[in-house]
Amino acid sequence: GQSSFSTGHRHAKDDTMTFTSCVCCTNIDAVEHGGAEDGKDSTGEVAVEQESASKTAESATKKSVGNNRETVYYSAVSSFSPLILRSGVSLDDPASVLRQSSTIEAPKVGESLQPPEDDRSPQLTPPNSSQRPQKTRKSGNNFLSSVGFRRKLEETPKVVDTPQGYPGHLTPAQLDACLEFRRRLKDGDQVYRDMVGCFSDVEEEAYAICRYMRARKFDVDRTFQMMEEKVELWKSGAAHSFFPVAADAIGGAPESALLTQFPLIVGGTARNGCPVVYLNVRQLRIEGIECVASLDDIPNYMWHLAIHKLKHHVAAVVAKDPSRFVRTQLMVAVDLLGLPMGTLSSAMGALQNALQILSVFPEFLFNVVIFNAPRFFASFWPVIKAFLEPETAAKFELYASGDKGKARLLELIDESELASDFGGNAPSSEMEIAKEGEDGRKVSRRVVELLKVHKRHEGVCNIHLAENETVSITVYTKAHDGANIKLFEEGKSEPYSSSSMTRSNEKAAGCAFFKRIASSKRGPQKYRLEVNRHSAPPAEHFLVIADICES
Repeated sequence: GQSSFSTGHRHAKDDTMTFTSCVCCTNIDAVEHGGAEDGKDSTGEVAVEQESASKTAESATKKSVGNNRETVYYSAVSSFSPLILRSGVSLDDPASVLRQSSTIEAPKVGESLQPPEDDRSPQLTPPNSSQRPQKTRKSGNNFLSSVGFRRKLEETPKVVDTPQGYPGHLTPAQLDACLEFRRRLKDGDQVYRDMVGCFSDVEEEAYAICRYMRARKFDVDRTFQMMEEKVELWKSGAAHSFFPVAADAIGGAPESALLTQFPLIVGGTARNGCPVVYLNVRQLRIEGIECVASLDDIPNYMWHLAIHKLKHHVAAVVAKDPSRFVRTQLMVAVDLLGLPMGTLSSAMGALQNALQILSVFPEFLFNVVIFNAPRFFASFWPVIKAFLEPETAAKFELYASGDKGKARLLELIDESELASDFGGNAPSSEMEIAKEGEDGRKVSRRVVELLKVHKRHEGVCNIHLAENETVSITVYTKAHDGANIKLFEEGKSEPYSSSSMTRSNEKAAGCAFFKRIASSKRGPQKYRLEVNRHSAPPAEHFLVIADICES
């Protein structure tokens, strides 16, 4: 059977294949949930495994009548039809999903699937002696500020990928568990079939079922228990069809406006087929997010990203190269350079809720590479870990050094696929944000300015256009009483346009709203936009976004 793994190395003499840990393919859950506990082969001797595989194949044949196999077709949310990915694997064809013992060297008894110590990621640089806290009784008792905890934070090993637990590499016992899980799905509540099949248009049944089963080490009862714990949360998203339109998830504002302040970008594909998500916190501003949407809307946006945006990315990659295999697992890269402690504190609630949404999708996070981690992150990491499952927390790789973090990403992602601000040659995450304007059309550049306007004062944004450029300007805010907006052309004392920006009756107090100030203004020209307010509170924020296109 075909497989998404490319870590096999053939030996010239005996033509056998040995799977090794590959630095560009990493998945901690494949190690922990691959059916081989403590590094031991769960089936024992090869002869026993081959005999069991034969019995499984015979059993599967008896269950099928002609071509009518026990296949579950899911009715979950789907924007692509029919299935666009076909790797040739099926739970009804044991030869395509079972591990081939005659060609794959199984781990030796007692041999760990973890990489050797010298193959793990280097520890982050611990603080030097001059930076260490004084050994007073107070600091010595403070676990979060101790040097020992910082070192522990920095000892996160590389996540290691092995093929165990994936189609093409199952043991007979794992295949039997998958078939039993599928049978119970077919006979059970529709909502469970919808949960497993939520990516059914871009993920084959065998991969979907294995993804769920790996999360609970191929224990069918525990897998259903996991789903039961998440079913109400799933229904809350299903009630809104998981927000197929991003604007509906964030209160009506364009998604492109949110991304200027919450730059969570899906772009590129890792070597092992995982879509890559970038978050550069230099561009993350809580006050700016609240000008566009409420922080309480972020979980809604995560539904949109997980169910709809991921599938669009997979479809686009496969349309470009039909031979390419793309996983429904995310590889996340996070650059924390310049992260203020206040921003992280303010975002903790939204972060917790967003991770709660992602927990509905087992094995959805492949790994998370965080680099340029500031020292105070050590105080927040245990809080973040507290609402993560241990298996999920083990997927986080933390680096204090930006260079080490980017080097790690280059192990995982080809240079041509990795964003330039994360160490690669692909367009930067900022360029990805700037490519799409508020009305969905492509723009050549954007001017984005977050203004803090005090009472009886004005905020100013300057916009310069070349001869062949046009601009459309929109202002976003949650200011209680809005503001007066004036647009001036260079050298003129009277405004080109003047308007009052007030909240509509449809928007509740405290909700963000926006107004288009100008459309298709042509250059060459220099514009000056002024935001004036005269009522309480003392200060409010206004986000100005100017989309500039070449005419």
